[in-house]
Amino acid sequence: MRQRAVKLFEVAVNAANPALALRPYLADLPVIAGRYVLISIGKAACSMMEEAIANLPKDAAFEAIAVTNYENARDIERCVVMAAGHPVPDENGEAAGLAVIDLLKTTTVNDVVLTLISGGGSALLPAPIKGVSLADKAEVSRILLGAGVEIAAMNLVRQQLSRLKGGGMARLASPAKLKGFILSDVIGDDLRVIASGPTVAPIATRTAARELLTNLNVFGQMPASVQACLKVNAPEMALPVSENTLIGSNGQSLRAMQAAFGDGIIVNDSLTGDVEDAAAFILQSAHDNPAKTLIFGGETP
Repeated sequence: MRQRAVKLFEVAVNAANPALALRPYLADLPVIAGRYVLISIGKAACSMMEEAIANLPKDAAFEAIAVTNYENARDIERCVVMAAGHPVPDENGEAAGLAVIDLLKTTTVNDVVLTLISGGGSALLPAPIKGVSLADKAEVSRILLGAGVEIAAMNLVRQQLSRLKGGGMARLASPAKLKGFILSDVIGDDLRVIASGPTVAPIATRTAARELLTNLNVFGQMPASVQACLKVNAPEMALPVSENTLIGSNGQSLRAMQAAFGDGIIVNDSLTGDVEDAAAFILQSAHDNPAKTLIFGGETP
């Protein structure tokens, strides 16, 4: 039983391997008139960037920036690698955000932007809107983390304070064609939540962000610049058409485990809450289903 369990775990991990998950989607990339612009953000940024560069058409012109956490940063040939703070954004992350913005501003209709997105991108690539400082954004993250806010709610607020999140990257990439390849680290795989959705529409409006913070009794704790920003409802902006693909997720790993032996039962794909409660649920499920291969997934603190 132990060997079977270890094998299933390895299958799940391999299904979420950033490079292997990305590889099938990069087969036969076309030769284009312009450049490929590669932007990789998140804790898996380097692995995904290396895979993308390796699969570009021969002699293709390209420019590349990868932004990741300090622990995962490494040199990549012909790519600018920038390391930044996580989970609280820092000055290196702000510099990385400005570098990404500057590169996207150079794109033309002949270019193709490949965005490689993994977990952690929200904190790693802060690009505060005018009037909000990096210190203000860091304080927002600290307050929300301290309040135990779940990731979707946290990123709802972050999107309203960023030039890149909530579709900002897609807007800056226009008129180039944008393709996003996304590795999920959130329950439910909502593309608007992963790395705060830089290539998709925002989760909600400034009004919703303000109401959320008010209901949490933390709006008054927010920096003055953030309060001022969220009190003004921003006009809705059209989002350019982009092509976004989910390449890996908890659910996909569970299905890979199920397929490995054929008799696995996915009992729950969204275990959350206290780890002791989750463990008790798993043990009870095993007691109720003896001699069965039971598969669980989720995220417990």
